Amino acid sequence: MQTKLYLAYGSNLNLRQMAHRCPDAELLGYTYLENTRLIYRGSLSGYYLSIEDAAGCRVPCGVFRISPRDERNLDRYEGYPALYGKVVYSDLPLYAMDGTQRSVTIEAMAYQLPVSAPAGLPIPYYIRICREGYLDFGFDPAYLDQALAVTKEEMRK
Repeated sequence: MQTKLYLAYGSNLNLRQMAHRCPDAELLGYTYLENTRLIYRGSLSGYYLSIEDAAGCRVPCGVFRISPRDERNLDRYEGYPALYGKVVYSDLPLYAMDGTQRSVTIEAMAYQLPVSAPAGLPIPYYIRICREGYLDFGFDPAYLDQALAVTKEEMRK
């Protein structure tokens, strides 16, 4: 079975939700996307976390090995290709869940909304699911607070 590595940074960090959505997924650890930030973007259907280039910022991501079936499930959930696109990141360090850096670098796929998608505020339930995921990974929820601040600033433009 052909697998690939997937970077989760939003609601898919929620391990309970991810286990339901991607039953074949294997948690490998985490990494950081350097010079990248979180922002809420979307459409009339709602606003969701996305990643975009931003010098000096970084985004923590869970790293999963996913099956083709998992990827199809994620494609449906993320609204690919109508809503989210896919982007591949290379030469990422991989950290074990205990924080030790593994001696490999990885290439992995993430979903990303176009920067042309409007910024907007998500519903409280979505924020709660993302916050639970950040806690599942031991990530600082301040990243999510910063995403809200960035989104509000973008909305004022």
